[in-house]
Amino acid sequence: MEESMMVYDVVRPKLAKLGKLAKDLNEASDNFTAELLKIEEDLSQMNIGIEVEVRHPFDVGDTVNAGYDEKDQRPRATYRYLGYRKLDRGSWRIVVNEYTMYNPGGPDDFEPFEGGPERVLESNKPLVDCTREIRLAAAHHVEMLLNRIADDVAETISTLKNVSNKNKQN
Repeated sequence: MEESMMVYDVVRPKLAKLGKLAKDLNEASDNFTAELLKIEEDLSQMNIGIEVEVRHPFDVGDTVNAGYDEKDQRPRATYRYLGYRKLDRGSWRIVVNEYTMYNPGGPDDFEPFEGGPERVLESNKPLVDCTREIRLAAAHHVEMLLNRIADDVAETISTLKNVSNKNKQN
């Protein structure tokens, strides 16, 4: 019994230091999540109502899980994209969309959004409910998402104006 306490005595200072780091990490993570929630709240108040997805996947450790489908041996890979969409509960959220993509060209030949692979949406989860690792990886895509939302809103306005003008002419 005393031997095991000797080990603990040796690592106790390291645990104390780690405890301080963990506190700082959790505080920084909580602040970051609060910022994401504020962005969602601001978007929700704008009542945009347009589903949008960033066209570039983001990497998280093993995000790109490439290989072959066990059932039919088609090449496949898993990718995560940041998006904005209405979820089942009726609220608009910044989400992480996870797709499995199948492509007969092989696991390295994926060209999402360019007529390439079959995309199967496996899940979508609010960004703030994802792991810290995923939230951090997606953070670099938040600005791209907001730009994409702005572009899609402008395009939708233009389309609506064109439709309205055509209806007035008829």
